[in-house]
Amino acid sequence: MAFRGESLDFRWAVGATTGRYFPGDFDADGTIWDVSGGVGLPLGKGSVSLFAEWRDRSATNRAGADPEDQIVEGDADVVDDLGNVIEKRNPVPQPNHHWGDGNQQDILTFADLEVPLTTDERARLYAFGGYSFREGDGQGFRRQGISDRNWPEIYPQGFLPTFDADVTDASAAGGLRGLAGGWNWDAGLSWGHNAFKYNLTNSLNVSLGPCLDVPCAPGLDGILGNADDPGILNQTEFFAGELSLNEVITGLDLARGFDVGFLDSPLNVALGAAYRWENYQIEPGEPASFIQGGHPNRDGNPAPPGSQVFSGFQVPVDDGRSNFGVFADLEGNLTPVFLANVAARFESYSDFGEKLTGKLALRFQPSEQFVLRGAVSSGFRAPALSQVFYESTVTNFMQGEGGQPVPFEAGIFPVGHPAAIALGAEPLDAETSLNFSGGLAVTPVERLTFTADFFFITIDDRIILTSEVSGPEIEQILEDAGVSSVQAARFFTNGLDTETRGIDLTARYVVPAGPGTLDLSAVYNWTENEVTQTRTPPELEGTGAVLFSPYLEGGLIELERGRPKWRSTFEGLWSDERLSLLGRISLWGPFTSVLLGICGEDCVQDYDAKALLDAEVGYRFSDGFELALGARNLLDEFPDRASVDNSFGIFNFPSASPFGFNGRYLYLRTEIQAP
Repeated sequence: MAFRGESLDFRWAVGATTGRYFPGDFDADGTIWDVSGGVGLPLGKGSVSLFAEWRDRSATNRAGADPEDQIVEGDADVVDDLGNVIEKRNPVPQPNHHWGDGNQQDILTFADLEVPLTTDERARLYAFGGYSFREGDGQGFRRQGISDRNWPEIYPQGFLPTFDADVTDASAAGGLRGLAGGWNWDAGLSWGHNAFKYNLTNSLNVSLGPCLDVPCAPGLDGILGNADDPGILNQTEFFAGELSLNEVITGLDLARGFDVGFLDSPLNVALGAAYRWENYQIEPGEPASFIQGGHPNRDGNPAPPGSQVFSGFQVPVDDGRSNFGVFADLEGNLTPVFLANVAARFESYSDFGEKLTGKLALRFQPSEQFVLRGAVSSGFRAPALSQVFYESTVTNFMQGEGGQPVPFEAGIFPVGHPAAIALGAEPLDAETSLNFSGGLAVTPVERLTFTADFFFITIDDRIILTSEVSGPEIEQILEDAGVSSVQAARFFTNGLDTETRGIDLTARYVVPAGPGTLDLSAVYNWTENEVTQTRTPPELEGTGAVLFSPYLEGGLIELERGRPKWRSTFEGLWSDERLSLLGRISLWGPFTSVLLGICGEDCVQDYDAKALLDAEVGYRFSDGFELALGARNLLDEFPDRASVDNSFGIFNFPSASPFGFNGRYLYLRTEIQAP
C-alpha cells in the first residue's frame, strides 16, 4: 500500500484479515479483526497518501484452575496437575485467573505529503505524520473472596483486578529537501508524543474499608469522625495516573561527492547537526488510588494503601533535557574493490555532558559473487528520562508456607529518592558500548546466495532495573528512609557490564518449478548474552540482598538464559501468476525461565526446544483481488508446562516463551487494489 514515488494517478487499496486461535486443549478464543486501507492522491506535481487501520483483538486465556480456598476455608476446588477441576466445591467460575493476551482495540492513521517547489523539482516540501490510539487490558493476580485484600461486602466471590490502559501516540515531521551547489540538503523539524493512561477496574482500596456509599475510613489516627478522616468512598474503578513523553527534533543534513585524486571513486561526504528537546511527565492518580485510609483489613491488621494491583502515582513529575549533536561521514573506494567508511558523532547533553563516538567500516568486493565486510564502532546511550524519574508501587506475590501465594508491596524508586539512596542508588550515568561486526556474502552459482555475519558487543555501566531487593534488613532500611508501605524495592542503576556475541547465517535459492517459481530460504541465528560484572553497593553488605538475584525478574538467569540462544527458520514459497503456496518451519532453542520470581530456586525451570509449522495458500483472482487462507503454529505446539511448584498450578506456561503460548492460529486474509 505504499504509493509514494509512484505515478500521480489516483490509487487505493484495502485489506482485511480475520483469525482465531484453535488450541486443542483449550476453548477457541482470541479472535482478531484487522482492516486497513490507503489512498494516494495527486496534488499538483506532488502527491499525498493517507492510510488507516483498525484492529480488534479478543483475549486469550491459558490459565489453569485456582486450587486455593475461594470464599470460606475448605471450599477449594479439587484440581489436578494440569489445572483441570476434578471436584467443584464453590460457586466461583474457573479459571478465575487470566494468563494470556488481553483485549485490545487499535486505531492507527498516517499521512504522507510531498510537493515540488520549483519547476526543476530540485527543491521539495515534505511532511508526514500519524496518530494512533490503543485501548487494552491486562489482569493481575486474583484476590479470592477469602483474601484479606478483599472486602466481601464489595466482591463476595473475590475479584480479578484489571489494567485498562489508554495509549496515545502522535507524531509529525516536515521540512524541505533539495539540491544546491552540488549538495543534497534536508532541513526538517519533527515532533513526537506518547501518553500511557493507567485506568484500573475490578479493584478496590482495602484501607478505605467496605464502604461504597458512606465514607468509613478513619485516617491514620484510627478514629472515625474527626479531621483526620480522608472522607473518601471506596470504589471499584480508579484513575491511577498518566505517563507522557514529548520530543522535538530539528536538524540539517548535507551530502555530496568530491573528486579526490588518490581515490578510485568520488569521496561521499555527509554532514549533519540536530537539536533535540525531551520532556517527561507523570500525572498523579486520583487520591483514592494511592491514599492510606487507615481502615484495618477484614482480619483487623493494617491494610495496604492504594488501589489493588497497582497503586496510583503520587508525585507529579515535569522534567526535561536537551542535547545537541553533530556528525560527519566519509565514504569512498580506496581501490576498485575496496571501500572504506569512517564516521564520527559528537553529542552534548544538558544533564550528562559530552560524548564522542565513531565508526570504521570496510568492504572488500573482488567480484559480484563475493563480498567481505567488517565494522567497529563505539556507542553511547544516556539514561532515558523515565529511568531517571519513574516511581510506582505494585502488588506482587511470594510463595508462602504450603505453597500458597502471599501478597506484598514492591516499590520502584527514582535514584534520587531517599529509599533508593539508602539502598545504594547513585545518579545514573550514560552507558557505553563497543561493537564489532563482520560478514560475507557469496553467490557460488546463479540464484543461490549465502551470507554469514557475526557480531560482538560489550556494554559497560548498563542501565537496568534491579531485581526486587527484600528481606527484614531491607524493610528496616526502607522504614528508616521514611517508606513503611512496601516490603521490597527496585531502582535503575548502572549496576552491571554485559557481552553479547552472535552469528547470523542465511541461504536463499530461487529456481523455476513448473509454471511458477520456487523460493527456498533458510536462516540461523545464535546469540549469547553474558553478564561479565555486577556491582553490589556497600549499603547492602551484611543484609544478604543483592541487586541482581538469579531467581527474580530482572535477575541474572533472565538476562543470560531467558531467551533461546539459537533460532532457525526454513521457508519455501511456490508461486505463479495466480496461486501461491507457503510453508515455514521455525525452530526455537531451549531456554530457562524464572516464571514468577516468587519462590527462589524452585521457580527456575528449563524448557525444551520446539518446532512450529506455518502454512498459507493464496490465490489472485484478478490483478486487484487476492485471497489467502493460512495457519500459524499449524500443529498446535506449546512450550513445556510450568511446574506446579512455581506456578501454583494456575500459570501453565512461561511468559518468556519466545513463540507465546496461545496455540494454533487460523486466519483468512484478503486484499483489493485499484487496477
